[in-house]
Amino acid sequence: MVKREKNFLFLFRLSLNKYNLYYICITTLIKKKKDMKNFYLTLTILCTLSLSTKAQFDQPSVGAGYSNATYYTIGTGEQSSHEHGSWDIAFSTGQFSLGVFVNEGVGLSFTGALPLNELYLPASTDFDNIDTTGMERIYNDEVSWDEGAFNHVKDSNNPADYGWGDYDFTTHVVNGTRVFVIKLRNGEYKKLQIVSMTGGVYNFKYANLDGSNLVEDSVAKADFAGKTLAYYSIENGTDVDLEPSSWDLLFTRYTTPLDAGGGALIQYNVTGTLSNSGVEVVQADDVDPSSVDEADYADQYGTELDIIGYDWKSYTGAWTIEQNRVYFVKNDSEIWMIQFIDFEGSSTGVTTIEKTLIGEVVNTEDNLLNSTELTLYPNPAIDQVNLAIDLPTAIQNASISIYNALGQQVDQFQTSFPQGFSVKNIPMNYRQGAYKMNIQLGGQNITKTVILN
Repeated sequence: MVKREKNFLFLFRLSLNKYNLYYICITTLIKKKKDMKNFYLTLTILCTLSLSTKAQFDQPSVGAGYSNATYYTIGTGEQSSHEHGSWDIAFSTGQFSLGVFVNEGVGLSFTGALPLNELYLPASTDFDNIDTTGMERIYNDEVSWDEGAFNHVKDSNNPADYGWGDYDFTTHVVNGTRVFVIKLRNGEYKKLQIVSMTGGVYNFKYANLDGSNLVEDSVAKADFAGKTLAYYSIENGTDVDLEPSSWDLLFTRYTTPLDAGGGALIQYNVTGTLSNSGVEVVQADDVDPSSVDEADYADQYGTELDIIGYDWKSYTGAWTIEQNRVYFVKNDSEIWMIQFIDFEGSSTGVTTIEKTLIGEVVNTEDNLLNSTELTLYPNPAIDQVNLAIDLPTAIQNASISIYNALGQQVDQFQTSFPQGFSVKNIPMNYRQGAYKMNIQLGGQNITKTVILN
């Protein structure tokens, strides 16, 4: 009964701020110690009033001690959880993705923090003769599901470098060029190399540092179709399917750099919220959640997976929440406003959010292009292509990004388009092959393929 009363009181503590008269009524009942029958009757009335605003409450949980990662679907409120220890490394499954991640999740126990995976980059690149002297620890960036810790070490000036390996423009295979060392949760160290990526299959091998217990294995993207990541457990020697078929937000633990003062940064494990690939988010600060207008932020959506992140809460002896902050979250069909209401910490791992449906996402071409044409010509092209477009309204802050056949961004620039018909010349001084051109117009995206001969 105590827990039930706490949850009810909590849910109304926030929603009642919008109904001050009812807030006075309920607190008066509590102060006068009226019987619980009257309390729950008043609570039911207030619930009905709150529902009339289309606001709903959900409580995603990562479990006591932050032991789980939890996938959350906004529209249905569905949750799907798995223990952090279920996997060690993971692979991006997108058609043009080559990201490889290390598991940075960690749980707590009554005796303190459980061990977490640690990934290191040795100076040597010889798998058979690994040198662990002066190894550098590396981390996931939490920016995109297309790049993990194994990609973090790439040479940004080399378009063929994907961190763990180099792309061969002749064979279209990525061949492993770096060797890594991973410390598992059980304390064991393994040397690890992503040997190649070919035909949608990641091939890799790992062994003890002395070369014993060699394992050669592979993970095929096709086996995880529709998922963002394909997970693999080194401890169990098998891939694992952990994701639900659809989700918007991931409540989990991850490592991120925090300000340690004096200009220094410290890598710290936090509990936060990451968004799925294809989900767009914008953060609105210093607002009144009851009156903020999503239209004021419609051109500020981003796809970085940590826009929500961990800093919607802070700890100063007790957990407090940013009360004047909301997030607008856009998936492929709906736009939602989310306000964080409460965080119970490691005792339960429960986060309470208030969500409000803002509206449906209208198909990009129906909404913006109004059934007009967007054409790239000539296509195939040689060293340039013309983009012809007819727009019902002018676009001042358009963005064009160009990706090669493996999804690596080779160019990105800002531009504008006038109302009506226009043609823009775009240089394509790249190697022969297939490229994806993503045109972002007012927060909406159109992707076209360009062939260079």
